[in-house]
Amino acid sequence: MALLEQAVTALTSFYTSTYPVVLYGTWVVLSLWDLMRREEMTERDRLLWGGAVMFLPLVGPLSYLLLSDTRLSWNLRMLVTAGGAVVYVAATTAIALLT
Repeated sequence: MALLEQAVTALTSFYTSTYPVVLYGTWVVLSLWDLMRREEMTERDRLLWGGAVMFLPLVGPLSYLLLSDTRLSWNLRMLVTAGGAVVYVAATTAIALLT
């Protein structure tokens, strides 16, 4: 039983503290990487989107990934944004039910 409790504690720690930071970091890095690749975008628009991504937590990168005319495929954007959030909610729900 002690081994199961340790595993649940480790999973709880990962999914409540580490996973959200990694997920948010992935959204920011992917957004900024795509912004740097977009040559058709004006410098002003790049600065505005970059500022939004950097200084509006969650809203900035999610808005860029979901609403902008990015070069990234729709499937990739959905996998990273919605998929990451679904995994987080499912894991934390499962952990809550186990404890």
